[in-house]
Amino acid sequence: MTLDANGLAREKGIDALRMAADGARQFQDGDPSQRRIAASPYLWRSPASIDPRPWIYGRVLMRGTVSATIAPGGVGKTSLLIAEALAMASGRTLLNEIVHGGPQRIWLWNLEEPEDELARRIQAAALHHAMSAGDIGDRLFVNAGPDNALLAASGTMAGYVHEEVFSDLEREIQKRGIDVFVIDPFVSSHALDENDNVQIDRVVKRWSRLAQATNCAVHIIHHTRKSDQTIGSESARGAKALVDAARMVRVLNVATAEEISALGLQPDVRAFNARRDKQNLSAGHDVRSWFVVKSVSLENGPPADDVGVVVALSATAVVTTHLSPEAIQAIQNALDGKDRSYHQNAGDWAGIDIAPILKLNPEDKADRKLIRHTLGELLKRDLLVRVSIKHSRAGRDRNVVRVGLLALPPQSPDPSVEDGGGVES
Repeated sequence: MTLDANGLAREKGIDALRMAADGARQFQDGDPSQRRIAASPYLWRSPASIDPRPWIYGRVLMRGTVSATIAPGGVGKTSLLIAEALAMASGRTLLNEIVHGGPQRIWLWNLEEPEDELARRIQAAALHHAMSAGDIGDRLFVNAGPDNALLAASGTMAGYVHEEVFSDLEREIQKRGIDVFVIDPFVSSHALDENDNVQIDRVVKRWSRLAQATNCAVHIIHHTRKSDQTIGSESARGAKALVDAARMVRVLNVATAEEISALGLQPDVRAFNARRDKQNLSAGHDVRSWFVVKSVSLENGPPADDVGVVVALSATAVVTTHLSPEAIQAIQNALDGKDRSYHQNAGDWAGIDIAPILKLNPEDKADRKLIRHTLGELLKRDLLVRVSIKHSRAGRDRNVVRVGLLALPPQSPDPSVEDGGGVES
């Protein structure tokens, strides 16, 4: 039996249809013996003429891509997503992340919480941030509860992907002009073997094609394996294909007692941090954003409901004890051997060199304050030192910043070579 395009997609999957279409292109319009493959010369262009990346929310969500947030249960991820959704829908900087291009249209699809519980969380966050219906307008869409199941893929389906579901999503996203689509949690959106890399890769790449087709950002929320240790992207449950296919991966970690103390918080405060653990778009460094969960009363009683709301800690409250050793090493490398000035008014101020590592702008007043704070904390911990030397031109003394205690031990260029060691015979 010969299958048409729809039949091939149904029986063999969308990837089989694409392969067939790609093969047809090679032989169309001419001699079938002539393959239509050609190398494309690179067109040189001015860097300033290249369009900037289409970020929507900070450096977390970008149009046409899939991002993932990986978190253990109970950390506060749903409350964080709600606060971020309100920030994007209103265009307001609620959590220290910029909403690029003004208010955005957000679609949250929560597959865990019942609709009334999600409403409590949304209204509590809006109450805390003094937001009204007018701040959101018609830009927030929410699906939740048992009546809003979403099965996007199944292991028993040819090609694994439910194309009808994705077609419906694409039509609705385009109809509503959705900028960000959030699926929470990923595991509830499919019936695949979550440890099968082929199956998971197939569905995540289908989400990516949806993002590209609709020019929106798709944000997948995923759980971690059970662990008492600090998590990274490798802690994600199941197949590694999810992390590999996502353009950006953010991880959430519950604050330890030591971190809560260092942040100057009360011992019983719920706090966590968010860190971009995988970022294909830039080198990046381990700079964390910190959040606390505050209780907000809906005043809907008696008895009134108290609901947890995520609030960002101010940048200056986050001391440099939360910079990873790798980030501190990057700062040390940036300053090593340069004798940059300690004084912020100098043209060669050390803060200018470390600003890109901290993802801060030394021309911005608030960022400049945080850069000074970071340098001060590193000096207190002897990771940097201040040294007085003779000015090469003026002849007077000047204070410069040099590397102090190393954040990481020096690495041998070849770890197999030890003192007098050799290859075992």
